[in-house]
Amino acid sequence: MKIKTFLAHKGISIKFAKEMYTNLDHSTKKFLLRNFQIGQQYFLIRRKNLVISAVDMAYILNCYLFNYRTTEAYLILNKFNSAKLHVKKEVGILYEVISEIKQSLCNPIKFEGTIIYKMKANILVNNLDCYTRFIYDLIGIYIRNRHPSSKYIVIIDVKDKNYFITIGKNVNISNLKINGITKIDKKTFYSNFVPE
Repeated sequence: MKIKTFLAHKGISIKFAKEMYTNLDHSTKKFLLRNFQIGQQYFLIRRKNLVISAVDMAYILNCYLFNYRTTEAYLILNKFNSAKLHVKKEVGILYEVISEIKQSLCNPIKFEGTIIYKMKANILVNNLDCYTRFIYDLIGIYIRNRHPSSKYIVIIDVKDKNYFITIGKNVNISNLKINGITKIDKKTFYSNFVPE
């Protein structure tokens, strides 16, 4: 009961979490389930520290509370100290990421029957690990609507690094095999790559 009281003082309640979900209309719920693989969680763990943004944390809190897992919700708040969250800043970064995705959709590269979407990581550097899967899924929605039979990969050009972060599902480009999220040396990539 103390945990529920603590969460209520922070302005977070199970009732509010349920309302957030139930207020979504049927088509929105169906769209989210179809496109974002809600059952899977993608996290990068470095030295036992979870790399997570405020937006991600808000959604995880909501998920825990909706499923009556108040202990986990409390532990998240205790671990990450909600007073230091800057949700507006994180949402702003998210909009910048979406803008960058839109630009990459306008300039695709075709190679060996694969569509390649390239993005720069200047705005993503601090949250790259959190958003790589998000970027891939958003572009996936576009692909399913516009080019349903096409294979595609997303390349994120990391500033001041000698590698690209790539993500794709069972895609072969020349001698490179991409399945999941991988780092590929820039020289290796360019030696196998000549756009059509």
